[in-house]
Amino acid sequence: MATAEFTRQALADLDSIWDYTLREWGEAQAEAYTEGLYKTCQRIADGTAIVRAFPASPKVSGVCRHEHHYIFFARIEQKTIIIAVLHGRLDMISRVEDRL
Repeated sequence: MATAEFTRQALADLDSIWDYTLREWGEAQAEAYTEGLYKTCQRIADGTAIVRAFPASPKVSGVCRHEHHYIFFARIEQKTIIIAVLHGRLDMISRVEDRL
């Protein structure tokens, strides 16, 4: 089974999502939502997630949606690296480019 690796910024995204969800909807929902994000990241690494190309940046291998968030990743050799986990309302193109 392949594993997803996370950049520091992607981990910070996940922490922010946890904090926001905790404040707005409580610990159970924060746990459930972030667990779902991690599972989607694992499916990306396994090659079983539905992904799309991200032509705005050639360094990004693809993007996958999980509910309200988009997970951007790169495949380098045998590794899947999660670059960013961004809410759909954000300017995703500029935020992803800042991380490359």
